Amino acid sequence: MKNRLFTFGCSFTKYGWPTWADILGQEFDEHQNWGKTGAGNLFIFCSLMEAIQRESISSNDTVIIMWTSPGREDRWVKGHWITPGSIYNQDVYSKDWVDKFADPDGYLIRDSALISSANKVLDNIKCDYHQLSMMPFNIVNDSEPSLIEKIKSKFNIITGQETKNVKSMIPSTDKVINLYQNVIDKIKPSVFETIFNNDWYSRQGFKAKTWAEVSYKESKETWAPHWPAYEDFINKQITEEILQELKQFYGFDNIDLFIKEIHRFENRNDIHPTPIEHLEYLNKALPEFLISKETIEWAQKKQIDAEKGIEYIHPKISRL
Repeated sequence: MKNRLFTFGCSFTKYGWPTWADILGQEFDEHQNWGKTGAGNLFIFCSLMEAIQRESISSNDTVIIMWTSPGREDRWVKGHWITPGSIYNQDVYSKDWVDKFADPDGYLIRDSALISSANKVLDNIKCDYHQLSMMPFNIVNDSEPSLIEKIKSKFNIITGQETKNVKSMIPSTDKVINLYQNVIDKIKPSVFETIFNNDWYSRQGFKAKTWAEVSYKESKETWAPHWPAYEDFINKQITEEILQELKQFYGFDNIDLFIKEIHRFENRNDIHPTPIEHLEYLNKALPEFLISKETIEWAQKKQIDAEKGIEYIHPKISRL
């Protein structure tokens, strides 16, 4: 593989450890990663247009875009991009604003048009380009509330902390999908489907203290000193009186299901794919790109670095 690779996306493209983009970039003479954490498809489209303008992307170059979930709000404000991620789980826009202006079909109409436009521009350039996806495009909201998130919301209410507006996934209506079906069909199956089998917690990630453990211990150290040790709680070594307290506080009825879910979340405290999972996705989504033995070994080393908490520093690019 020669010449230049340009990649675009959200945190699934540019993160604290190497992603599919950084791994594939090892196989090119030059790689520019234009991804950004929290970015939506408007930011991704604007980044693509800016890269074309700045770098004179030509038929000799390769462009790969990983489109993200549509339910995001990107804005250029006072000299920089604001990209807070899912509009349904962020702290930039108020709940009133979200209730009034966030519309699943509106987001899908906007992003389908942007993707269609990107296709036409890249077709005109005649470069080699491919389109990936973080999630199935008809899932507008990528912030599916887990049991832990529901607990955290209740915890924040009781402790007076600001709560996040957590909503369930909102699938779009068929009318938008049907209109842009030929555009959406050009996007490869998503990471969510291909690697995680439609469940972010289906695979073990880098183990660390989970929110459940930390918040439980904080509660015990402050207002609930009579609660048992976290390890005893997880092993259900608790009195009936405390069990009723926990049920009331956390809002659950079935302790077996509750603890089962906690154990599931303990397997992964970050839903972003690990370097090795990114490599797996590359092999499945873009098998036409042959990854060298040297690059595979590089990704394996970066997996070890990421597990140790060593941050990957991306080469800087010129951009707005």
